[in-house]
Amino acid sequence: MSDRWKPVDARGFCSGTMAGHGVTILVIDDHDAVLDMLEEGLTASGYAVLKASSGKEGLRLFKENPVDAILCDLGMPHMDGWEVAAAITEACDRQGRGKPPLILVTAWAGQIDGDARISRLGIEAVLGKPVTMDALIRTVELEINKRRQEPAGS
Repeated sequence: MSDRWKPVDARGFCSGTMAGHGVTILVIDDHDAVLDMLEEGLTASGYAVLKASSGKEGLRLFKENPVDAILCDLGMPHMDGWEVAAAITEACDRQGRGKPPLILVTAWAGQIDGDARISRLGIEAVLGKPVTMDALIRTVELEINKRRQEPAGS
C-alpha cells in the first residue's frame, strides 16, 4: 500500500497513527496561506486544529484550550517564536501543567541550528520551511508519543 493512502477507520481517521484520537494541534503563523495549508493537511490526517495568526493570539488560545502539540513560526512581528516558547513555558509552570511539545516550523531552520535557546526553551524540534506534510506529521506524532511515555512529573 502506498504511503500516500493509509487505511481509514469508520470515522474517516487514518489507522496506525494518533490522528483522530482527540489530538489537538495549535498552529501559530503570521501568514494566512501557511496557516490554511497546515490546517488542511492536519485536519485531513484527522487532527483537530486551532489556528492563530500571531504569537499573542496563539498564547491566548493555548491558555484557553488543552492542546497536545504546538507548531509555531519563528519570525513573526510583535511576538516571535522564541517569545511564544518562553511564554508557554512560563504559563505551564504557573498553572502546574505539563508543557506540550513545541515544534518550530521556520524558514530559518539552518540559521538557528545549535542555538542554545532551543533546549533552554524546551523546543522539541525545528522543521525547515517548506516542510512536507509527511515530515510534519511524523515529527508531531514522535514528539507526542515521547511526551506520553514520560513518567508523570518529568
